[in-house]
Amino acid sequence: NNLIQGNLVKNNGGDGMHFQWGDVVDGFTNNVIENNIIYNNGNNGITICRDSNVIQNNYIINNGGKGINISGTYVYIGLTIEHNIISGNNGFGLDLSSNNNSLVQYNSILNSSSASLIIPESYIPSSNNTISYNTFVNSTGDLIKLAYGPNTFNFNNFFHNSSGSIMKQLTGNTSSINAENNYCNTNSESDIQ
Repeated sequence: NNLIQGNLVKNNGGDGMHFQWGDVVDGFTNNVIENNIIYNNGNNGITICRDSNVIQNNYIINNGGKGINISGTYVYIGLTIEHNIISGNNGFGLDLSSNNNSLVQYNSILNSSSASLIIPESYIPSSNNTISYNTFVNSTGDLIKLAYGPNTFNFNNFFHNSSGSIMKQLTGNTSSINAENNYCNTNSESDIQ
C-alpha cells in the first residue's frame, strides 16, 4: 500500500519507474502511482508487473521505450489506468501483456512510434479488459493491435492519419471484439481489420 506521487522522473538510462512482482503471495499490489511527470527516459516510462495497482494522472512523455509496459504473469485481478497523458514514446503507448480484467479509461495516448495500444502474444491470454473514454491519436502502423480477447472498447475517440487500421486483430486471434459507441476518423485503411 504505497503512494508514489508528485515525482519528476527524467533522463534516466533505463525505465522511468519499474515495479517488479515482489513475492508470489502479495507482491507489489494495492499501490497508487499518480501525479508524476515521467519524461525522456532511456526505456519505458512505467513498467509494472502485478495486480491491483492504480496508475493515474501522470504525464508519460518522450521515453525511449513504451509509455506504460505491463510485464508479468500475475495480472489476473486487473489494473486501473486512468487520466494519463501518454505521448511521443518510442514504442507502444500502452502494452497490456498478460493482463486481465483491467480498466483503461480517460487516457490520451498520442503519437506513439508503434501502436497506441497493444494486447500482444504473452504468457497468458489477455482478456476481459475494458478500454473506454480514451483518446487515441496517430501511431506508426495500426493504432490498436489485438492478439487476444474478448476485450471491450466503448466510447473511445480514434484519430489515425498514417497507414494501417484503427483496430487490427493479429494472426490467430479469433475472439470477438466488443466495440460500441466509438468515434473513428482515419484517412488510410479500413477502421477494423
